[in-house]
Amino acid sequence: MLRGLMERAWSPVGAARRAPPPDKFAIGASHLAYVRYFHRTPIEADFGLLPDTHSWRRKDLPTVMEKLRQTHTNISDLFSRLAVEKASLDSALQRCAERDVQDHELLSAVSDFAERQRRVEDDVRGLLDRQSESDEVLEEGMMRLFKEKREKDQGYRREIEGLFEESVRGAQEIEQLLRRFDIAVLPADGSSNTGLANISNPFTNSLASPTLQSFESVDKESVSLTPLDTPKRPSSSLSSSPPPDIPETKPEPQEWDFFDYEEGVVWGSEGKPPIKPPASFAEFCESKVAIPADPLRT
Repeated sequence: MLRGLMERAWSPVGAARRAPPPDKFAIGASHLAYVRYFHRTPIEADFGLLPDTHSWRRKDLPTVMEKLRQTHTNISDLFSRLAVEKASLDSALQRCAERDVQDHELLSAVSDFAERQRRVEDDVRGLLDRQSESDEVLEEGMMRLFKEKREKDQGYRREIEGLFEESVRGAQEIEQLLRRFDIAVLPADGSSNTGLANISNPFTNSLASPTLQSFESVDKESVSLTPLDTPKRPSSSLSSSPPPDIPETKPEPQEWDFFDYEEGVVWGSEGKPPIKPPASFAEFCESKVAIPADPLRT
């Protein structure tokens, strides 16, 4: 195809066709060659050929054909390189598209992870807030319980102090009654101090009752009794020691050495049998102690 184009372009017929008619432009052959040099085809310009009849030589045809083949080879190589580059560009574009898809998936995964992380942080923050509230409520409850316990302990202490004072007063009343009945209660060590000054504080020794300790420390042999068959005598003739002609009565085990007189019983007459000691001091305090009345005054 290139050969046909070149032959048509370089042939005298083609040159004559491209040349202006002689009747219109009266020019010579040299002027025509000059014009044809500036109006040559691209193929003619590449190979340095002039389209006039004087530049055509048959002997240059193999050289021209060799140049054409070389040019064709170069063009083929160029197209091959272009095809390879186009294939590499297509593969690069495909990789870029795949990378864009992967980037989009990665961004979606990161967005989902960030959303889940935000929800987890919100949940943790809510749990921490509820934990703080529960800790505050628990602290308030513990403080309230401690306050109530302290108030109860103070109330118990006041009640214990009141009971101790009542027990001391009861012991004093009992001691007065014993003295009124002319019953001498001496301590076990033989000392003459029979008061209540040595009663211990219940807060220092809460397991031992001072009144029970005082009664347990009484020596039964040191208690002087007024027998039932003793005749009535005036109060002025009473002495701290019993008469020698009155026999002593031995008490039964686990019983007191004095008698309880009720109203209507004459002093010195046959009375009631001895009573057993109470099991506890509270029971003893709850028992009714009555002052005997003189039946002669009625």
